[in-house]
Amino acid sequence: SDGASGKVPPDLSQGTWLNTDARSLKDFRGKFVLLDFWFIGCGPCERDMPAIKLLYQKFFDQGFSVVSVHKHGQSPESVQKFANEKGMNYPIVVDNADGEITKQYKQLGVYFYPMYMLLGPDGKIIQSDVTSTGDHSLRMDKIELIYRELRERALRP
Repeated sequence: SDGASGKVPPDLSQGTWLNTDARSLKDFRGKFVLLDFWFIGCGPCERDMPAIKLLYQKFFDQGFSVVSVHKHGQSPESVQKFANEKGMNYPIVVDNADGEITKQYKQLGVYFYPMYMLLGPDGKIIQSDVTSTGDHSLRMDKIELIYRELRERALRP
């Protein structure tokens, strides 16, 4: 799979949404969205959290949001408790016990964690860790890459 650049990914409407009134990715149209795939107990996911929080704070006013996608296996209550403890104040969606969201995204190449996908204002995938080649993975360079996308959009007439 090419990680589906240019495709509109599944809208996450089956999951339980936390920290937001949004109920699907459609509610984020018009914004850049960083999908952050993670789960409680994933060490590298936790190490990335400060960067995610920084992105959300830094670029929220410029039409950017984070949506943290927790794979199935934990209740929304446990995820909310964890999020509160860690200061994750951005939108989170928790997959249901049936793992439907996890299955859908596995088909787009999301089977290691953490993993990131950047969506444009049209809801389509701009880049994901599946499509990244060479030194520029979203995981490593997400702050710089997102800054560049936002800046280019701001410069367009």
